[in-house]
Amino acid sequence: MKKLLLIILIIFVTTPIVFGATTNVYPVADNFIDAESPTVNNGTSVAIQAYESWGTERRTILRFTLPTLTGTISKVTLKLTADNNAQAGINESVFLMASTTGAGWNETQSTWQIYQTGKNWSAYGGDYVNSVVGSSTSVASSSVASFVLMGTGSLHPLTFTWGTTTNLLLKNDASYHAGGWTGSEWVSSNGGAQYWPYLLVEYTPPVAGPASHQINSSADFKSNVVIK
Repeated sequence: MKKLLLIILIIFVTTPIVFGATTNVYPVADNFIDAESPTVNNGTSVAIQAYESWGTERRTILRFTLPTLTGTISKVTLKLTADNNAQAGINESVFLMASTTGAGWNETQSTWQIYQTGKNWSAYGGDYVNSVVGSSTSVASSSVASFVLMGTGSLHPLTFTWGTTTNLLLKNDASYHAGGWTGSEWVSSNGGAQYWPYLLVEYTPPVAGPASHQINSSADFKSNVVIK
């Protein structure tokens, strides 16, 4: 019995216990671009939007830079808080922006036509890879919409690495709506801080070394544990 307890205790003391961790990453830039006002920049707006109506459209673009942490990233979810003008029940999708123009867009210069002053998108409305990364149904005012970008639940998972930047585009799933604007509106990083967009990053920190005191012998065991 003593030998069995010794083996169990040695395993327990020398095996590190690793817990999952999370961190919230807020955008370094966000904007919505509007086909109805193709030369207007909305980078200072308190809202970001994904709407369609009468053949015109509004899309949201966001940029996130992950911190230089360590550990294995297992899941990344985009979180957006609906504002007072939100419509519930509308499907929205997230796309990865193209690596060239998508990486160079400027928050206070980008419009439906240009990604920065004097430089046009390859296609008006923002350049993106046409594979849906994550999808969500829009939610009512003050509720949070979740788009899984990596991990279980993502449609075409992205790969996220610490210290790197990712550019995303959100748009309405439908191609045309007749009879009024249909879509979603969320709080931007210019709105209340508690409602800002963010990436919820789930990861496993590096495994720490064994406990500071390791039992190496039966004598050591007996000096620390009383067996009755």
